[in-house]
Amino acid sequence: MISDFAPTNLTSNWQVKAYECIVQGDYYKAASLYEQAIEVEPDVKSHYWYLGLVMLLQGKEVEAQTTWALVMMEGEPEQGEFWCNELTKVLEAEAQRRLEEVDNSTAYLLRQHIREIQPANVNNLLFLTEIAIKLENFSGEDLADWGIIELLN
Repeated sequence: MISDFAPTNLTSNWQVKAYECIVQGDYYKAASLYEQAIEVEPDVKSHYWYLGLVMLLQGKEVEAQTTWALVMMEGEPEQGEFWCNELTKVLEAEAQRRLEEVDNSTAYLLRQHIREIQPANVNNLLFLTEIAIKLENFSGEDLADWGIIELLN
């Protein structure tokens, strides 16, 4: 299942191709396409969200976070919240796709980054708990560390 936030319903051919590269694991090509898109349309924030996603999938966590943070710093606080929600949707869509492919480790990584962006996102924390259990790396301390109990109260 492909999420509504995946760019398959867009008319721009390069966006579909870039997303297909992500699905196929051709992160180098996907990154190149998103970098080109940023050069042409620097004000389209979703290009940065997907470029950061690709970097994250390549194991370049610091570069991904830097890409997202630089964009977030450009806006007013209300824009930042909107952009955080957009970025979260991109990461959630990929995390869900990875779960469907039984790629729990990557889904866990993506959900951890969502937790950093939106620490009070209870749904994400519950998904994170479920994945941690599947990966057999869950401990009861995670509930306290992630603040799930306080949020549920």
